[in-house]
Amino acid sequence: MDEHTIYQILAVILIIVGIVLALFGRAIWARLLAAMGGMIGWMLGFGLGVWIFGFTTLFGIIITIIIAFICSFILGAIFGFIVEAALGLLAGILAGLLAFILTGNLVIAAIVLVVVGILAYMFIDKLVALITAFIGALLAAAGVWYLFGLNYAVMAFLGLFFLGLLIQYVFLKDKYSAIDGM
Repeated sequence: MDEHTIYQILAVILIIVGIVLALFGRAIWARLLAAMGGMIGWMLGFGLGVWIFGFTTLFGIIITIIIAFICSFILGAIFGFIVEAALGLLAGILAGLLAFILTGNLVIAAIVLVVVGILAYMFIDKLVALITAFIGALLAAAGVWYLFGLNYAVMAFLGLFFLGLLIQYVFLKDKYSAIDGM
């Protein structure tokens, strides 16, 4: 299998994940954040284990993997239980990153991160559908862009974003509003 075929397969997977997230993000966001917390915990635990024990001996490898698993479970559980705070933090990070890219000023990016993070936490119920529809449409558009070009990617982003908002606000609102915190 050549490199181009692998990229095409990854683009199709990106489109599928983007569509599911854009259309049903409100229904799956708690589980998704728990998975993201687990991945972040694995990376932090693995880095910590390599830093402390090294990765050159068998003992160091085993201890590093054990630390990575423990940190993965801990951070996955934390992100699963406090999904509102985790989503507020992720929204703040995305806004801060965008502010840093646009301005190049780290102080402005930090202020944007804090303000957007606090506002996202305060209005979390309203923002869940918007953020998941945006991120899902963006992921799907990235896959479409790789496979078909920029024009189709823009159309896919706009169509999927507005369709995702419609489905999540109109059809999924009553079904998942009582269990959003789960």
